[in-house]
Amino acid sequence: MTIDFRFSPNVAVQVRERSRAVAFYREVLGFEVLKEGATETKLRKGPMTFFVEGIDGASASSAASTAGAGPAPNGAKTPGTTFWEFEVADFASAETALRGAGCRETSRYAPTSAMFADPYGLRFHVFQTGTDLPDCP
Repeated sequence: MTIDFRFSPNVAVQVRERSRAVAFYREVLGFEVLKEGATETKLRKGPMTFFVEGIDGASASSAASTAGAGPAPNGAKTPGTTFWEFEVADFASAETALRGAGCRETSRYAPTSAMFADPYGLRFHVFQTGTDLPDCP
């Protein structure tokens, strides 16, 4: 059975110096700031929404050394890490399919909302249509 994983219009990224990064995205790239949270800023550009999370204490050398390496071990946060988000009609079926393909759950946000890591280094959020998702922390 094939699960219909639909891209949501949300992308999350982790960056160094969040306030400077957000200023760049706003002033240079023309993003609209929708909400400022304590650790995350919600931006919009066209139909896409971007959640920009600041990574405190990350250095340029750590970013360079992990570029293209996928998520850091043990869920550590790494500047430049990007997360896709998928919406599904049936979370339980999607979860079963992902686990069967070698994915592992890294965070659970609600009974029908979780972050997964695939065997190749990408992390992504999967949620069931209608799930009440939290806004910027």
